[in-house]
Formats: sequence, C-alpha cells, structure tokens
Amino acid sequence: MKRLHSDQGFTLIEIMAAVTIFAIGLLALAAIQVQTIQGNAYSHGMTEATGLAQGMIEDLLGRDYESDPDLQPGSHQALNGRYTLDWTVAEDATYSLTKTIAVEVSWQEKGLTKRVAIDFVKAANI
Repeated sequence: MKRLHSDQGFTLIEIMAAVTIFAIGLLALAAIQVQTIQGNAYSHGMTEATGLAQGMIEDLLGRDYESDPDLQPGSHQALNGRYTLDWTVAEDATYSLTKTIAVEVSWQEKGLTKRVAIDFVKAANI
C-alpha cells in the first residue's frame, strides 16, 4: 500500500519561505501603524486648533461691541501654548452696526505651519 503523506516534515526552504512571507506582512503592518500615528497626530492638532478658534469666537461674541479693545478694527493676536490666535476686525460695509471678524489659529508641525480659519459677523446689541 502506498502512503499518501510523508513523515519527513517541512524542508528548510519551505520554512524560510514562510518566515520571509510573514516578515513582509509584519513590515507592511508596521508601515501602516506609522502612517496611522502620524494621521492621528495631525488630527489632534487640527481638532485642538478648531476648538481654540471656536472658543475665541464665543469669547468675542460675548464682549461689548463698542468698547472692547479686542473688537476694535485692526489685527489682534494671542498665544495659547503652541498655538497662535490671530483675528482681524473690520467694520462691515454691507450691513450697518456689524463687524466682520476673521479668526485664524496657526501652529508648527514638522517644520510646516498649519492653519485653521473661521470668519463670522458680530452685530451690535441694540
């Protein structure tokens, strides 16, 4: 009777081929992991900057339209950790008793300047 399988086991070449395929798969997973970490770091910075911009908008909306120095026409700046908040106030020519405010949050990441910008209009309290 003829045997259908061998008791000799795997050859060295088969083991080396399997280990090579396994190593290539692990390297691919490591590359994906690095890309994921970098993407998460960028997303964290963007989310934090957007939150700072929205917080600045809420703060400026609650201030006095006429007398607050941060709502006077021109450029203004504040620092918050690694973030720089810039806002520009302009009297709106289209609608009376309104000011257009452009808020920009910028930060450095890997030697590049990243930015989030939001514009809004503040009306005088009548």
